[in-house]
Amino acid sequence: MDDDDDTVATTSPLFPQVPTNSNSAEFDWSYSMRRQMQEIIPGIFLGPYAVATKKMLSYLQENNISHIVCVRHPLEARTIKPNFPEIISYLVIDMAENTGDSIIPYLSKPNVCHRLYYGNIWPVI
Repeated sequence: MDDDDDTVATTSPLFPQVPTNSNSAEFDWSYSMRRQMQEIIPGIFLGPYAVATKKMLSYLQENNISHIVCVRHPLEARTIKPNFPEIISYLVIDMAENTGDSIIPYLSKPNVCHRLYYGNIWPVI
């Protein structure tokens, strides 16, 4: 693709193009929102563990959350756990905070990619 070519590259069926929105104000984030989940692209939410605690089930159901990716440090395994495994599907990733670690190998498995695209997955970081 040339620098002056405005065409968009085709997307693979496994990784469709991320939708864009001309209304950038809709995507503004402020520090006061840090304890809430935000829809980062349609159907995909990002937020803290506090939004997935036992008292938040109705909130998750209101937002049609069906899958959760929980990324935690291995030392947090005793305290950060799936709270609704009978209702919500979980992918728990134990990952230390090393500069050489990447979350990509965990998320690039075919069934995870399928769930990310076709289900409501909310990564908890």
